[in-house]
Amino acid sequence: MNLLIEQIIVGIFTTIIYLFLLPFGLEYYILLFLDGFLKHILGHYLGIQSLFCNKYKPGSRSIVSFPQIILEAIIEGIIFVIFGLLLVKCGISHHLAPYIIAFSIHILTEFTGIHYLFIKHRCN
Repeated sequence: MNLLIEQIIVGIFTTIIYLFLLPFGLEYYILLFLDGFLKHILGHYLGIQSLFCNKYKPGSRSIVSFPQIILEAIIEGIIFVIFGLLLVKCGISHHLAPYIIAFSIHILTEFTGIHYLFIKHRCN
């Protein structure tokens, strides 16, 4: 059940970022890229990644260098654009897509073991 709650919270967090960016009138795919990019950056600087570290390794926190954060944020932004392309082809609303993307990516990283690798290499 905790995993489902995490997915919902990540989706809401991502949607809030998207809604903040929406008034800037950017192209949809630029919005998605910035949404994924900022989600990752803010997740680090707001301590959300450290919360995940502490959940799996009590007493630990996220330790990532600035260049690593930027690289990972760029990769996440690109993944958001790719997922966004797929969702548009499926007829999903642009406003619902960021939630679905974040929810899906979080589940995929959990089930593929990528989340575990993050914990293993990014948490002290």
